[in-house]
Amino acid sequence: MALKVVKFHQRWKFVVNGNIDHVPSLLQTRLLQRSHSSAVPRKIPSNSVNCGGKMAKKKLASFSDRKVISESLSSDKQQTILKQPKHQLTEQRFSNKIISPTVTPKTRSTSFISVPMGRRTKSRSFMDIVPPAPIAIPNLPSNSTDFIVNLKKDDISRILENFARRPLVRELSEQNNVNRKMFHAAYKSFRNYCLNASPLDPCIAVTISDVLNKGYLKIVLSARDVDSLYPYFIEHAKRVYPHLECEKELKTLSDLSKPHNWYPKAREVFRRIHFHAGPTNSGKTYEALQRFYQARTGFYCGPLRLLASEVCQKTNERGINCDMVTGEERRYAVDADNPSSHVAMTVEMVPVDVSVDIAVIDEIQMLRDQSRGWAWTRALLGIAAEEIHLCGEEAAIDIVRNLLDPIGEHVEVHKYERKTPLFLSEQALKKLDNIQDGDCLVCFSVSMLFSITRRLMKLGIQPTVIYGALPPWTKLNQAKIFNEMTRKPNVMVATDAVGMGLNLNVRRIIFVQFPFGEHQANYHVVQVAGRAGRFQSAYPEGYVSTLRQSDMPMLKNFMEEPIKSIETAGIAPTSEQLETFSYHLPHASFLSIIDMFISISSLSKKFHLCDIDQFRKLAELIDEIPLSMKVRYAFCTAPVDMDMDNSVARTCFVRIARRFAEGQGINYNWFCEIIQWPLPKPTNITMLLDMCKLYNLIDLYLWLSYKFPDMFPDREKVRHLGKLIESYINEALATISNLTSETNDVSQRIYTYSVFIVAEKETVSQRLLREGLGIVGAILGIHGYMFENLCSFMKMEVILCPQWTVISVYSPELHEKIDEVTRTVGRPTGIEGW
Repeated sequence: MALKVVKFHQRWKFVVNGNIDHVPSLLQTRLLQRSHSSAVPRKIPSNSVNCGGKMAKKKLASFSDRKVISESLSSDKQQTILKQPKHQLTEQRFSNKIISPTVTPKTRSTSFISVPMGRRTKSRSFMDIVPPAPIAIPNLPSNSTDFIVNLKKDDISRILENFARRPLVRELSEQNNVNRKMFHAAYKSFRNYCLNASPLDPCIAVTISDVLNKGYLKIVLSARDVDSLYPYFIEHAKRVYPHLECEKELKTLSDLSKPHNWYPKAREVFRRIHFHAGPTNSGKTYEALQRFYQARTGFYCGPLRLLASEVCQKTNERGINCDMVTGEERRYAVDADNPSSHVAMTVEMVPVDVSVDIAVIDEIQMLRDQSRGWAWTRALLGIAAEEIHLCGEEAAIDIVRNLLDPIGEHVEVHKYERKTPLFLSEQALKKLDNIQDGDCLVCFSVSMLFSITRRLMKLGIQPTVIYGALPPWTKLNQAKIFNEMTRKPNVMVATDAVGMGLNLNVRRIIFVQFPFGEHQANYHVVQVAGRAGRFQSAYPEGYVSTLRQSDMPMLKNFMEEPIKSIETAGIAPTSEQLETFSYHLPHASFLSIIDMFISISSLSKKFHLCDIDQFRKLAELIDEIPLSMKVRYAFCTAPVDMDMDNSVARTCFVRIARRFAEGQGINYNWFCEIIQWPLPKPTNITMLLDMCKLYNLIDLYLWLSYKFPDMFPDREKVRHLGKLIESYINEALATISNLTSETNDVSQRIYTYSVFIVAEKETVSQRLLREGLGIVGAILGIHGYMFENLCSFMKMEVILCPQWTVISVYSPELHEKIDEVTRTVGRPTGIEGW
């Protein structure tokens, strides 16, 4: 039987012959549990240090051997070596272990560096990351110098080979932090220099000549004769690896354990900290904003453009001039030359060199975020305000106190309770026919969102739609349509993007599925569920439920389990740190500098290093383009969509960086050319998603235009283009019934691979009955609107793997279809998750 393996948009793969690849965590956990219970334990050999075998039996270097080389070293280095007992030298000589930088008990070295595809791996040693610098070899005519020592290349090669084989040379090189890999690279460069330099350095030439003269009458050179080359070799090695001269400085620059020392302006102010703690819909942000309105000057720092825009609008409506600052937009109550006393901004944009009376930092619990947590940590420690109001979950109280305790700042906590009740429904929705006014169906993938939307359209229900890739003002427009309650029934289908930044008249939140597994932290689900029954909305009570009854126990666990206290806050290196770090490594690429910085950086137990996958991917794309460090850092922090299937964004990003490096401005006409504008209005789901990706490029241009206004001169033209794209997207969502019609199905985006495992021609059902096995991982995260074509395409022979008997289905349609099949032919044994 030919086994069909289906993949959608590079998001996941199937379980094939027991191998797990891109499987949702719930299914993966169950598969691993089954495999561990049935598999034979494999004995893992213990790690042992190879002490060199026969090498360990060689005679140790004598005291006189060590003394010969020590005469060429500095006095402090002599004392270090000569005072060491002979057995310590022996252990270091024959050990494969590389001594890592010393870390104090209060700090810890980062154990991970970010790599592409969102995976994490153990960090490589700093010594393994540093690239060797090229050494220029002089090539002058023989008559251009007065000092020439005639040496044969064969003699030089023989002497250098004896030198490299000396155990004491390796030992002393390790004393100078030259590990084995670096030693080979440095020796190769040193040998190349000695053989090809014209003229050869006089000191090296004389030393080699002396060695030859001493060994003229000897058949084999004495080992000690070549030791006098060591000082010249180590000097050359420090040219090949410049960091050897400044290792202490590099460790100091990469010390991330005390970030409060990075903000001298804030340390000059005696700050009063107020923490407004409570769940969603408890009024905590409202109370903090009252102080913001009363202040003479103030900052509001929020996680989203929509929140910054809302606060800016409300402040101006009160007669208080307020500007808005985000990465992609600036709004001024008066104009750019007359800044307002109050500023609402996204948290990444807050200045740490300006003093204000009041600062409000919203959603402070996001300092635990793996991607953006550094921005909240920076705002908390760096804002120079006399009074700071933090708004967020109670789970952040302890970490905030821990961060501010070394500064000597007291945290005053104000706790709030939810203003309206939120109830957990006893029963799931079960069928979309049971949908009611004010319901919001929450999906955790865009594919499922459009699947549910299509099914609602078949029932005659036209929902409003919100997902993360939509432009901010399109989300606001969809929220406005939903809040006006003109549609009957008034229903919304959204991703978890509704969890923050929008005020909605939602009566009931219904989770379509939980694809992220049982062991996911519950705070995200609680945040989304809290959008139901908002204070002063049309519904005084909120409810939360699921689409499937089988998901209700999981939802109950999420809602009832206490949210764990946050243990660490996010942190990331600053542009100034990386720039100073790079001065000591002039030949290293920016990508190497990032890896080197991370590999030797040290953190205290209060912090975690934020995920720099996005940053690193962008750095890799422009690694070969000649840009200054500041420009390169700015480009790598730009808002670029790096999804696997968004090759257009990556291509445009590289072309913009290359044109920037050539000194040519990125004008409107050239920008339209690279994004292939104009494009037709969206007529199906695929075109709508592509249009949203195009809007991301508009954001990229606007963001860079504020960093480099001279090189991006047509900001307003591009902003107007963005508004036009928004109108296209709004029109498409207004006629979403056309987008989700069967004639516009995107089944052509299914990629199939054939894996032949059995030559027998029999159906899955027959084999299940014959072998008593179940279906494994049938369809993971399937696009519901592709279900009919997919089932006919695969003829229900979805997947069969003899090693597993577990099923995990996230599509309601497929769930019902398989249930119908099993009722007909008999339910297979060992099936879970029905």
